[in-house]
Amino acid sequence: MQSDSPTVGKGTMRMFLSLASINSWIVKTTDIKSAFLQDKEIKRDVYIKPPMDCDIAEGVV
Repeated sequence: MQSDSPTVGKGTMRMFLSLASINSWIVKTTDIKSAFLQDKEIKRDVYIKPPMDCDIAEGVV
């Protein structure tokens, strides 16, 4: 089971925020407090739907 918590590098974050500023993008964040509370590998399928206003083609990950 993978137990690390990868995070973005400072340079990558600065570049993203610069692009967001240049392109007038809206930047949002979220935190799932219980994301790492699972002590065992999940033995079932987990499905997640993107937000309604997210323009993503069906079947795309």
